[in-house]
Amino acid sequence: MTLRKGPSLSHSSTRLLFLGTSSVVPEPGRDTASVLVRGNILIDTGWHCVANIQRHGHDPLDVTAVFLTHLHQDHYLGLPQLLFYARMKRSDRTILLAGPRENLQDAFDRIRQFLYVDRSPEVEPKVQLMPLSSGDSLDVEGFHVEACAAAHNIPALAYRFTNQRTGTTFVYSGDTAPTETITDLARGADLLVHEASKGDSENGSPFHSSARDAARTADKAGVGRLALTHIGLTRRATALAAARRIFAETILPEEGDRIEATR
Repeated sequence: MTLRKGPSLSHSSTRLLFLGTSSVVPEPGRDTASVLVRGNILIDTGWHCVANIQRHGHDPLDVTAVFLTHLHQDHYLGLPQLLFYARMKRSDRTILLAGPRENLQDAFDRIRQFLYVDRSPEVEPKVQLMPLSSGDSLDVEGFHVEACAAAHNIPALAYRFTNQRTGTTFVYSGDTAPTETITDLARGADLLVHEASKGDSENGSPFHSSARDAARTADKAGVGRLALTHIGLTRRATALAAARRIFAETILPEEGDRIEATR
């Protein structure tokens, strides 16, 4: 399917605005991993996406598509805020909501309950649900988007976005252990945005990645650059150093950084 274009940057742009880069419980003034693409595509919402979008000079009403990597709370807490904001501003735009097929409908139903839609029908979200499975693809806002399974403890997806005008590509891992499926998805991409919530450690959750894991994935996939995200403040410096020892073209975006996904 193809979604109607809303206000955004030029379709020749593939600019990512990092709204949040921190861990599951972000430090004061920060937010967990969330990215706004070209002003109108949101990948995960973090805790405070509406305020973050406004803080960095964009209009939340411009968001026409939301891609959820998975339905852990820190990745969708901001979604009810976004949907409520749109209805309170009397926006009639339908937002595409894409995410893992196994959980998406249930999550949306619970969001409607949280917003008390039965009591306040005027806040009924205008949403087109797009449940996705590994191997699915769709065209949205001038991008061809491919989904593949991530290695997490609930159903989760990674996404590859290809600018249909320029051919520029970036891949967003979401939460995942290192996996060959994401390496294959990222093959030759201009930019890989990969979680590194374990920092420079190789220990910890088997469902997440370290900076070294992310760097090894970037190296094997032959990407142009690696951007580390989903890292707590105290682990950032050592994570970047560990990744660069494996993959020199590693960057560590700060919240509010804008990165064009080109080599």
